[in-house]
Amino acid sequence: MGTLLYACWRAIATGSAIPFTSDIAHTIEGGFACGCAATLYYVIYEQFFRMKKDVSVLTPLLQPYLADEALQEAENKLLEGYVGLTEEERLPFVRETLLCYLPELEEEELCALASLVNGYLAKLNV
Repeated sequence: MGTLLYACWRAIATGSAIPFTSDIAHTIEGGFACGCAATLYYVIYEQFFRMKKDVSVLTPLLQPYLADEALQEAENKLLEGYVGLTEEERLPFVRETLLCYLPELEEEELCALASLVNGYLAKLNV
């Protein structure tokens, strides 16, 4: 893409088709350099300037079920409420919390998701 854009720019700048004919080697070389520079600038932008969205530990589990607005709220409620619960209280708490946000789920699917989230949080020692 850099080569194509560079070739078009050179054709416009010189007002002729020379960049596509007798000077094609220079055009390809300059286009390759433009593509490399664009890639370098993009990597620098991604690494140092782009603000990355924080992702919770529960995001991969709940994202298929919840919209973005409800996702953050449900994650916060689960993470805050899970702390300090005994092992017997954890699964019912997770199930009831998920039921508040996902009332349309079938009982089997709700129980499976609650069990998965509970096991995940227990392994993370939240």
